[in-house]
Amino acid sequence: MLAVTFTLLLIGFILLDLAHFGFQALTVVAGYELMLCALAAWYVMAHLIYQDVFGRDVLPVGKPWIK
Repeated sequence: MLAVTFTLLLIGFILLDLAHFGFQALTVVAGYELMLCALAAWYVMAHLIYQDVFGRDVLPVGKPWIK
């Protein structure tokens, strides 16, 4: 889930760069995509907090992409 969060962040920054260099319509798309990134980040932090409080995984976050 952490990899998904950073991938969404990268995509959002690329969309913002493209919007800055001539594609103004991508600003709105980048905004919505970065809101998804924020939701993913909140989910990861909720997982870490619940894991610390309860001592076990409460929220599923998936397997790592790279081992």
